[in-house]
Amino acid sequence: MNPQKNEIEDILHSLDFSRRTFYSIWRLWHDTGDVVKPRMVSVHRRMRNLDFTDLQYLLQLIHDYPDYFLNELLHLLKTNRFILVHYTTIHRELDQAGMSVKS
Repeated sequence: MNPQKNEIEDILHSLDFSRRTFYSIWRLWHDTGDVVKPRMVSVHRRMRNLDFTDLQYLLQLIHDYPDYFLNELLHLLKTNRFILVHYTTIHRELDQAGMSVKS
């Protein structure tokens, strides 16, 4: 199903798209059923920082169980919050929150 010329002009005007953008999106939708290109997942992408609720969860864990090691915190974040971060991220976030290994 190809859009008619008048329909295309109306769409281009309404969306402020170029003809090339319109046909690129239309072809992607026709080929994949989606209008957004699938993103390639890189193995070497930067790990994300923890958001506020994740950090609060982590701080509560440390408050309740101060003897946990980073690998244990990493496992709990992965299994309980479905968050995959590197242990250095946990260390950095705890350091920024003012947590210390000093007693």
